[in-house]
Amino acid sequence: MKNNKHKKQNKMLAIGIAAAVLVLSASLLLIFLLNRPAQGPGVLDALESKAGYIRTVGEEEYAFYRNLVERDSEPGADEGEIDRQTREKINRVNAEFMLANQMGLCEPYSFETLQRDMQRENDQRKIKKQNNEVFYGPEKFDLISYYNYLSGNLKLDMVTYIVENADSKLVEAAKAYYEENKEKYQTIANIRYTLTENGLSNEKNLPREEMSTLEKLDSELFEFLYNGSVGDELNYTYNDSERSVKIQAIEQEETSFESSMAVVMRDYVTNVYLENLIAGTMEKSPVEFAP
Repeated sequence: MKNNKHKKQNKMLAIGIAAAVLVLSASLLLIFLLNRPAQGPGVLDALESKAGYIRTVGEEEYAFYRNLVERDSEPGADEGEIDRQTREKINRVNAEFMLANQMGLCEPYSFETLQRDMQRENDQRKIKKQNNEVFYGPEKFDLISYYNYLSGNLKLDMVTYIVENADSKLVEAAKAYYEENKEKYQTIANIRYTLTENGLSNEKNLPREEMSTLEKLDSELFEFLYNGSVGDELNYTYNDSERSVKIQAIEQEETSFESSMAVVMRDYVTNVYLENLIAGTMEKSPVEFAP
């Protein structure tokens, strides 16, 4: 018993040290970014200011993206609105790929390139299947599923690129975003609940520092409490004993920007910075539509 107790204490100590190292690393990164000397226009400044090129959209490409818009529209939607949304969709796709190309994440975009890359991906998957190699996703893409696959991965890659090249201006903007959305970055400090067992009811507390222990001892109760809401109830069996649990209160605790920096940066870049960058590129480099 004593050895098990020491093992648990050592594990908790290790977790505490790892958390402290993570916070320290984030703090050092923040200090570095905020105090990095100016070195002329940076990577992000270049992305924000660089003009693209004008590309002409043909009938086949227009029809493809119109089909995507129609799939997401209500039956009987106005033709003029469908056309407007299609043109906006194409402009956005063009801007996303243009930015990704400027970041070095993909080749210059064209509808023909999209079709060629899909065929290349399908050929590679066919070979892997013949060789009994592991791969994820479908055996073969159609153009819609390949576009969705490529677009989703490309957006994640763009967010990563921007975060990795963050300058002090971006960090300051992310910090302001954190201040406006602190409730999104709260952690559970304590859960107060009522446990009824063998006809006896007791009010209990689950503070954050005891959560990992409860997860090991009674995973069902832990999952219920951690993912539940005030008023939720659970009836279950524990060691041949019937239990009834009701969540009475959940106390939240704010985290600091430093400790949440990695998450906040990705959220800000995804929800605000990248969207503004795409909108600016759409305005500076709109596509033209063939008559």
